[in-house]
Amino acid sequence: MIFFDLDDTLLDHKYAQDQALLVAHQQFFGNVKEADFLAFYQQLNIKCWEKYAQNEITKEVLNATRFGETIAHFNIDLPYQDFENTFFKHYALNWKWIDGAKDAFLDIAEKMPVGIITNGFLSQQNAKFAKFPEIKAACTHILISEECGFMKPHEGIFRYAEKISGCLPHQLTIIGDSWSSDIAGAINAGWNAYWFKGNRQKEIPKNVQVFEDWNDWEVKSEK
Repeated sequence: MIFFDLDDTLLDHKYAQDQALLVAHQQFFGNVKEADFLAFYQQLNIKCWEKYAQNEITKEVLNATRFGETIAHFNIDLPYQDFENTFFKHYALNWKWIDGAKDAFLDIAEKMPVGIITNGFLSQQNAKFAKFPEIKAACTHILISEECGFMKPHEGIFRYAEKISGCLPHQLTIIGDSWSSDIAGAINAGWNAYWFKGNRQKEIPKNVQVFEDWNDWEVKSEK
């Protein structure tokens, strides 16, 4: 059985996030250089998600911090909820498949059982499945970190997937874009892994399969 990561593996999270931030910058941070705004927010966002993954903060604190501290840093007189609401509205409006991912995913799903393992907020990830019902329809199991209590790369989420799928570790494969969350987490759990590498530069262990483009995957799967 193959489990897929969702964001930046099947759906283009980065594109949607970038578009949402650009709208927020135009509406609320017009006097701030775009590069400065993006750099500050993105660094803060990473730190907040790291704390959330370690259960050091709640999702409410995560959002209040990343949006509120960005506003405070640039001395913007604005309730952080305005930034938050604008971001999430335009983030959702810009969800789309990564090029080639839909055809490859559905092709694989016709040949073997597939599932999803995704970090993120339950309501937001379920909204993505509602917008792209073909994903949910093709899946045997969908695991959302907030629902099962563990975030990748924690071993617990991989063990949970083994339990609900009835598979042993060596019978399971993950396909994902994040080395630390998807690939390292899966390897540590004894799973197989395919790394959707994109243009990232990293030494690749021998036990990891790699591809850079979903259209390349289609070619490989036909051989």
